[in-house]
Amino acid sequence: MSALLALVMIYLSPILLQKHIMYVQASSSISTTNQDSKDNEDDHEDNLSRYENPSLGFRIKYPSDFRIAEVTDSPVSMTISFEKIRISPSTGAYLTVNATKENAGITFDELREIMSQSIKISPGTRILENDTTLISGVTVYKIVQNHENSPFGRNAIAIFIGAIHDNTTYMLRSLSTDIETLQEMVNSFEFIK
Repeated sequence: MSALLALVMIYLSPILLQKHIMYVQASSSISTTNQDSKDNEDDHEDNLSRYENPSLGFRIKYPSDFRIAEVTDSPVSMTISFEKIRISPSTGAYLTVNATKENAGITFDELREIMSQSIKISPGTRILENDTTLISGVTVYKIVQNHENSPFGRNAIAIFIGAIHDNTTYMLRSLSTDIETLQEMVNSFEFIK
């Protein structure tokens, strides 16, 4: 139960924690050499950069116009933030990945319960998807919401994913009106340990 309380405090009370923020330089993705197949998809893939963190055990692709920050939440928890630099209020987007090393461990059912209770339904918000799926062979819990009036404009999509892998709890949180790019980022997430 103490592990459950600690997890809730880490995710719901970040203001109480002292943080260290480090901005990270983007790394270019590897260009494909086969120009004959899927030209449009490859062109879009070439515009993506890759972030890989072996110590946290994951990699993800993101648009090159996103800013990345590594936020040390506590000695056992780090959040990686991918944020589109805003030109106007309707152009914003973000995706964060929090990785928390677990000593006592938390079960997948406890994680699903925490996520279900912390995702609030408010006027103009509705759940589109609420199910388990697999990422890199790891079972994850996924919630997708539609926000009619988000900070980034109308019809923004929020995607929340929770997973437990290699004694680490992973939480992905995101919000964007660019649904295609957001889904592409989420689809590119993979565990590397």
